[in-house]
Amino acid sequence: MIYLLMTVVLVLGGLTYIQATEINKLKSLFSYNQSKMIKDALEYLKVMNEIQTIKNIRQDYYPIDLVQAKKIVEKAKSRK
Repeated sequence: MIYLLMTVVLVLGGLTYIQATEINKLKSLFSYNQSKMIKDALEYLKVMNEIQTIKNIRQDYYPIDLVQAKKIVEKAKSRK
């Protein structure tokens, strides 16, 4: 019984690792024009707060993560 449990844990760990590497590969396929993203963030900042702007940037440029979107918004705020 314990061998079955350990086998299941090892298989799930392996699948999680494979999935994480595939997600990273897919994310690296996407490239964005950073200046356009900053322009979009500036437009959003005129009518929205920072959190809403980050959410909209992430929706418009889908596989971008939260940290990248926050950095884009911070750059846009510094250019204001």
